[in-house]
Parts: sequence; structure tokens; C-alpha cells
Amino acid sequence: MTRPGPCVNWVALSHIEGPCRMPADILEGYIDLAPLAEELDRNPRTIMRWTEQPNGLPFVRLGRRIMFKRESVRNWISAREHKPNTRRTHRTGVSAAIV
Repeated sequence: MTRPGPCVNWVALSHIEGPCRMPADILEGYIDLAPLAEELDRNPRTIMRWTEQPNGLPFVRLGRRIMFKRESVRNWISAREHKPNTRRTHRTGVSAAIV
């Protein structure tokens, strides 16, 4: 596929239908900051704060656009999964409520 002349910024025009539209398969599996924040029910600033942590949420920057690979977000969340400590179920709190 050849790149049409009038399309200067394909990323910014990815939502446009027609000859200037970026091929969908290039960004398949990625999500923008605002939709991700909405899906996770968090403020976009919170998501960006997570990216700044030492073992933070991985992201891709395309110009000013920040995108997240869905699979990487799932893996990052899974890595933060906490398992209850079965030796401490006698205490009040989350683990006691599960028992």
C-alpha cells in the first residue's frame, strides 16, 4: 500500500475513513490513554503516574499520542495480583472475610 500524498500525520488521522485512514492492523491491540482510564475507572493522570513508577505500566508514545498494548496492561495488572496469606486468616481484614 502506498502512502497517499495529502496525509501528513497518519496517527492523528487514524479515526478517519477513506484514503487517509491508517491501516487498522498497525494499531490492533493498542488502546489510547483516555479509553484505558475509562475501562479501569481511573483518572488519566493516575494511569500516567503508573507509567512513571520504577516497574511501571509500559506504554508507547507516537508523537503526543500515548498508547498502551492491551496484552502488556493485562500482564502488568496480573503481576500485581495478591494472594491471601493463609497463615494469617485469624486477623480481621480481607483475608479473614474470604474464609
